Amino acid sequence: MVALILHIGSHKTATTSLQHFCTKNTAALQAEGFYYPSPQNSAYTHNYLAANLVFDRMRDTRDYLDKARLYAEKNNLHSVVLSGESFFAMTCFFLDFYDRKRLHDDYFENELFYINAFKDMVADFTEVKIIAYLRPQDSFAGSLYNQLVKATNGTTLRYQDCLDKIKNCFNYKGHIDLWAKAFGKKNVQVFNFDACKSDILRHFCDNALNSKCYKRATNKEFLANTRLNRDVLEAKRIFNYVTPDPALAYVSMRVFKALDNNYPDEKGWQIFAPMTAQETFFSAFKKGNSALAKTFSHKAIPTLKSKGALTYPGLSDEKRAEIFARAMTGLRTPHHRCEIGARRFVNYIQNASPAFKTPLQVLRKWIYSLRLHIKGW
Repeated sequence: MVALILHIGSHKTATTSLQHFCTKNTAALQAEGFYYPSPQNSAYTHNYLAANLVFDRMRDTRDYLDKARLYAEKNNLHSVVLSGESFFAMTCFFLDFYDRKRLHDDYFENELFYINAFKDMVADFTEVKIIAYLRPQDSFAGSLYNQLVKATNGTTLRYQDCLDKIKNCFNYKGHIDLWAKAFGKKNVQVFNFDACKSDILRHFCDNALNSKCYKRATNKEFLANTRLNRDVLEAKRIFNYVTPDPALAYVSMRVFKALDNNYPDEKGWQIFAPMTAQETFFSAFKKGNSALAKTFSHKAIPTLKSKGALTYPGLSDEKRAEIFARAMTGLRTPHHRCEIGARRFVNYIQNASPAFKTPLQVLRKWIYSLRLHIKGW
């Protein structure tokens, strides 16, 4: 008799920190009956399970869930815990953002299709609980945009163009209603992230698991997935036009991040649009936020958190040239040249001979896990 606890994010609500916490404290969680299974192709996150739903690899997700449930039963563990922010707004982030075709024209009908597919896969669990944290839409948008530019294969879109493309993801009520429809409102918990982010690890344990998990845990670091400062962010956005191969893209992401402290932000530089434009764009979600607060008994989430003015003057030609020169110098270091070469070789072998795909994935996961436990990332 095993229950499932699924943490669906949303994005940019300390999901990486929570996933690191669960990964680094698996023994403490299991002592309390909670099993956080090791992801197949990641050191800490189950995002790929959501990707499988969208990209017609549902059997892989079903097999993983069955294996996790059977392990829990065999070892007398009462709950399986999964965490993947990619379960939130799957249609938006896997399809719409990349101009991929939906199965259904209606956005929320398409999203419900994937949620119902997941529901069918977890039918053998005794119960399923869904946990979600949400933050004000404007701060979510700014943090998310920073992440989308910073990412390995980052976007070249400007802020407003990016928001127009992913507008549906800001309809929190629309998404939570789908999970409640599939699993029952009593099995869905929604929290105001800003109200608990200062002690998010303890809050997650107290509400999703139990308080003893936090007390037993030996690693309670809060590891933020930090943003890029604005000058470096703009330089990275321009760099993204190059569309480098995966190896160069991955290493260059780290190189740009390493330059970040040399170009500190000034007040208002992480505000990406005038307040009037933000108010117009996010006003459509006010009623939904209020309804969620009443349904789930949390402090209402405002659509707008920032009250400051947009002050960023833009990236000058001189500073852009300077950042690019430093980035190229970083990419040419022996360490990075060797890493890029090794990654290209692995990608070539993997593409040339599919038989090597699984062992290479195992090796990659082992390296990422080692780095997570040694360096904390």
